[in-house]
Amino acid sequence: MNIGRYLGIPYRKGGRGWDGADCYGFARIIIHEETGFEMPILSGRSSAAECDFRMYEKLDHPEDLSLAFLSGGPFGIAHVAVYADGLIIHMSESGPCCQNASRLRRFIRGYYRPRG
Repeated sequence: MNIGRYLGIPYRKGGRGWDGADCYGFARIIIHEETGFEMPILSGRSSAAECDFRMYEKLDHPEDLSLAFLSGGPFGIAHVAVYADGLIIHMSESGPCCQNASRLRRFIRGYYRPRG
């Protein structure tokens, strides 16, 4: 996976495309481009919290291109990111970033891969 390909996407609240994305939109772009899986377009106050987890299989350990759901905020699950090569790739209000997964371990509530 060429992570640099995604680092130019700007942050946009509620965004779902290359012209701007929030955390869910950013993860949606990466998963679709890398695996072909089409995550549904969600448009609520906290899209990560609205995810239908029946669409995903919970993993015991992270796998490349698995989704990482992180805790925080009033909704419990407040952030979604993509795991790849030991990194958490996600969208913040400052733009895309990559962090070592071990540094975010306490916030990660689970890793999931799309079913099917």
